[in-house]
Amino acid sequence: MITAQELKVLDEKQLKIYEYLVEKERVKLPLVYILWVLGGMLGFHNAYLGRKDVAKSQLITTIVSAVACLIIIGLLGLLVVLIWIIVDLFSINKYVEEANNEIERRIYNEIINN
Repeated sequence: MITAQELKVLDEKQLKIYEYLVEKERVKLPLVYILWVLGGMLGFHNAYLGRKDVAKSQLITTIVSAVACLIIIGLLGLLVVLIWIIVDLFSINKYVEEANNEIERRIYNEIINN
């Protein structure tokens, strides 16, 4: 998270640009929950949060498990993914905060370095 002290370094124009870009790129919590409901087992919410490796893992695990269900073994994999997305549900607020902090830091660094 960018501190008030860091923001004092920005002039008025830079601050307005920073605030605009942060608001534009900020991760939207309601959208994360919608993505979790619609495609949680496929990792949609994690992809939106920028957690690409986690999203890929959930997607691959779900697909492999679904195919393996044809021979019964995949039910265990689907159970694992189900538990995984339930844990995600209770961690979404933290993930959104982390993603937004990264967005703020990236934008701040871009403005300071230009």
